[in-house]
Amino acid sequence: MNDNGIPVTDDPAADRVGAVPPPPPLPPTSLEPWPLPPPVHRSKWPWILGVVASILIVASVVASFVQLPYYTIAPGDALDVNGLVTVHGARQYPPKGSVMLLFVRERSRINAWRWLQAALDPDIDLIKESQFAGNADPAELDAQAVSDMTNSQDAAKYVALRRLGYKVTVEKRIRVDAVNRNRPAAGVLQAGDLIVSIDATNVTTPDQLTTVLAKHHPGDQISIGYVRDGRRHVATIRMVADAHGHPVIGIYLGPVLKFPVDVRVNTSDIGGPSAGLAMTLSILDELTPGNLTGGKQIAVTGAIDTTGKVYPIGGAGQKAVAARHRGAQLFIVPTQDVAEARSRAGSMPVVGVANLSDALRALRAAGGAPLPKETSRPAA
Repeated sequence: MNDNGIPVTDDPAADRVGAVPPPPPLPPTSLEPWPLPPPVHRSKWPWILGVVASILIVASVVASFVQLPYYTIAPGDALDVNGLVTVHGARQYPPKGSVMLLFVRERSRINAWRWLQAALDPDIDLIKESQFAGNADPAELDAQAVSDMTNSQDAAKYVALRRLGYKVTVEKRIRVDAVNRNRPAAGVLQAGDLIVSIDATNVTTPDQLTTVLAKHHPGDQISIGYVRDGRRHVATIRMVADAHGHPVIGIYLGPVLKFPVDVRVNTSDIGGPSAGLAMTLSILDELTPGNLTGGKQIAVTGAIDTTGKVYPIGGAGQKAVAARHRGAQLFIVPTQDVAEARSRAGSMPVVGVANLSDALRALRAAGGAPLPKETSRPAA
């Protein structure tokens, strides 16, 4: 028992009865801070690459949709005209070898990717829209190309048949060759219609019709009489002003030729006049024995008129590339286009011609058969 009357014992169990346990020991006190883990150094490259990739994706999308005021002229392809010609009313001589017409690929208001491709490819010409088309809209250019091809086919058939002694007559009628889809005549007139009158005036030639229309003003209404599928119709069309302020309705015209032989050339997807010489030579080859080409692959380009004169065309360099890729053994071009064609022709020979007779001599020099002598044949 201690001085306060509390019994004291040496028994440890007695100490646990009613006793207050001592507090737990405190952790040692230290003036040093707790140690921190070493910093993690993350690379900035993934973040930078992610930003760059995002910019490129956005730029790619923008470049695909933004249109630029440029045209591109690129090499197109070469087609064997002999496979496009069909003849009814005369004997046909399937030739060996081929006369190949050439075409280029034109694109308007290209996107930035097309622009970059053209800038890097020496075979693609990049031309400002104002230099290529002037004030013409794409619909006008398309209609003009269709009309040019129609007249080119007629000229080719006329020259070829006349060269073989056939008589071809020009009828006093006016044919619609093409219609501008953005002009008033669209939906009223169509290719193949024959125009016979304007208001109360009968018209029989394209020049006469143009003269009558020129007497009107933009905004005037005119009554057009025309024949379609043998039936006569009358339509009223309001004239509008073209880029020069002249009154127009948006049609392209051509003469009506009567051929003694039904010759057709399937060029439905090709426009422009530059296949005229090729079609002429192919028609001659189809209608005569022997082979004008000597069995070779001959590429030909150039517009032709009814006198047989050959005119320069556009895209001679791109056409030379197409001819070379198709394995042409000779390229016949208008005289004015020789330099441009040779600049991209590689080892392919290029010969310039001014008319049909020059072209026939070039084929003869390359090993082709001569045409038979001209003989008189019946007219249509």
